Amino acid sequence: MKILSGRAKDLDDVLAIITAQFKTFDLSYSHSLLERLESALNRSDLLRVLDDLVHRSK
Repeated sequence: MKILSGRAKDLDDVLAIITAQFKTFDLSYSHSLLERLESALNRSDLLRVLDDLVHRSK
């Protein structure tokens, strides 16, 4: 998932996807997946990044 890399270009790509598919983007699934990844990777920043991108896409 591009959010994992944290690179500016990858986050711009995620923002573009969310913006283009906002009405059909499965935010619930994405949150669930990122929660599991945060737990498995001992990270706590992934959901915050996704939430920021969703907010910026509106």
